Amino acid sequence: MNINHPASLIPRPARESSTVNARTNNSHVQTSNSPAPDSPTASTSRSHQYGCTAFLLQTDLAQTFLLKQAKSSVEKNLGEFLRKFDASGWSPKSRIELANCVAEKDALLLAENIQKFEIAEESGRIELARIVAEKTPSALADNIRNFDIDDENVRTAIVEATKNKRLLNKVREHVTTLKELKEGKVPPRNFIGDTRDAYKSELLIEEIIASENERAAGLNLSLCRTAQAFARNIKGLAENGTPRQKARYITTVHKGRLWHVIAYEASVIAPGKIYIRGFDSLPETRSQKYFEVACDNIKAACKEKNYQIKLDTFATGQQHAPAGCDIFSLSFALKSLDEQFDANSIKFEEGKQFDFQLIADEKAARLPITYYKHAQPRDIIDRIKENSRNEQDIDKPVNKKGQSLEQRYKANETTQNIYSLTTGTYQRKTFSDSIDAKRIAFYERLIQRLEQRLQA
Repeated sequence: MNINHPASLIPRPARESSTVNARTNNSHVQTSNSPAPDSPTASTSRSHQYGCTAFLLQTDLAQTFLLKQAKSSVEKNLGEFLRKFDASGWSPKSRIELANCVAEKDALLLAENIQKFEIAEESGRIELARIVAEKTPSALADNIRNFDIDDENVRTAIVEATKNKRLLNKVREHVTTLKELKEGKVPPRNFIGDTRDAYKSELLIEEIIASENERAAGLNLSLCRTAQAFARNIKGLAENGTPRQKARYITTVHKGRLWHVIAYEASVIAPGKIYIRGFDSLPETRSQKYFEVACDNIKAACKEKNYQIKLDTFATGQQHAPAGCDIFSLSFALKSLDEQFDANSIKFEEGKQFDFQLIADEKAARLPITYYKHAQPRDIIDRIKENSRNEQDIDKPVNKKGQSLEQRYKANETTQNIYSLTTGTYQRKTFSDSIDAKRIAFYERLIQRLEQRLQA
């Protein structure tokens, strides 16, 4: 019995007479109780049979029975069901319900075979496309044209929603992994680090930046994947910026095979005069090479102009391991929005086009101590406490939980294997993984944004 076609599922009515066909010596033998093949009786019998079947197919009761049988077939052997499926005879509602059933079982197979269901209403095809996107985003992205959605804007919107769903699932997995690590449910990671995708937020950084721009008014944060791109942005700000305008940048700086992420805040002090603050999580000795790359690119972009560019990069020495500079930089950018500086205090030396300096600030001698709330090494906390400049602030809250710098360090203290760039080996060290808590916070805010986008 072919249960994929409705007519095959309807029992035929029993005939009052039986026909026995036999071939003896190539002749047709007919019993006395059987109507002749071309007789009016035979014709009436066939009409009664197919008329009854057509009538039954139009009833809700029959469709309900048929759907139950067909769904059972989907569960038992989906491939065989799709191979034999014939849409004729099924009501439009039943076709959509069957297609939905297939999507629940295997969204990719539905996306590849959606045209077999002959769904006439575009609204039905759009709804199925959304269901596929919900189940298996990549299946829809690869097969969107199979759904015959005429409106290109609708197709684009569905594909965009598919990407958002895929990204949302990935970020949720990252948050679960990070929380398990912090709670000790899985073995501690090895920095450099770690092959877990949860720590590779450079893959998500554009989405995180967009999320933070929506959340924090006035942040005006952009991503520059090279120092050259950053320099072009500074040139554009010098050319077109207005006094008191600010722009912030998360910048990837490459030096040979090495790369590092640094946060910059650029302010227009006056037409053609730009003051830049750089915030680096590395100590001065390791920050130097990346600082020079940024300076060289700014000079190359602006040397033929009359601009004055002043750059102060603060090497804070907070990062204890090769991983995490991206999250440190995002945190610095947000903190610079909260901790404003006095623009009137910035002075430009007459006739000096470029004024660049790298400032070792591992004792928080220049920056407020709130910039150091994610400091990883214990000795950085001790240096800040020893600095007389910070006596008034050392016990003040540095986060929304009301924790002081010391309290935050203790709350996030951990012991893990840390990779040394100097020796090329792992060393067992105790430090604060507060920056991982910040990574989770960024991811969770991104999840909220993606969920809102999908609902829209």
